[in-house]
Amino acid sequence: MMNLFSEIGARYGGLKDGEEAIGIFQDGAVYLQMDEGSLHCETIDDVEEGEKMAQEQEIEKVIRMNEKLYQA
Repeated sequence: MMNLFSEIGARYGGLKDGEEAIGIFQDGAVYLQMDEGSLHCETIDDVEEGEKMAQEQEIEKVIRMNEKLYQA
């Protein structure tokens, strides 16, 4: 079973299957130490903002595809 920090690393930090992460919560941020030795910090606000930006980019991509279809 994956620990909480590994789950966070897999979801937001690019942690690969089978890799483990250890970490701490401090000042509203998550600090992860992953197998590769990289230190990764994400605040909850950063994560939410990143998800929002990804959704907005996906919406913009769909709009551009629709515009191309209508132009054809």
